[in-house]
Amino acid sequence: MKRLAARRDIAEPEIVQALLRAGFAVWRELPVDLLVWRPDKGFHLLEIKTPTKTGKRRKRKDQQAQDDFIALTSTSVVLTAEDALQALGAL
Repeated sequence: MKRLAARRDIAEPEIVQALLRAGFAVWRELPVDLLVWRPDKGFHLLEIKTPTKTGKRRKRKDQQAQDDFIALTSTSVVLTAEDALQALGAL
């Protein structure tokens, strides 16, 4: 599955830096935003979504294939660095 959007999420650099500081390896070219790995946690997929002004995830109709992949693989959808670290059990 080819990545649908070439544009990266605004929140991604901060999240990637937090994961790197926590000892995770991070890959970015997937149907979702990140593949991360750390020896004690294994591999995990993360999809980063920039939150709306109310702090919730914005749903886009043009991302149905990505949403199907997320559901199939139980990929965690994160909005903040804290969300990412919690999803990975690193907090």
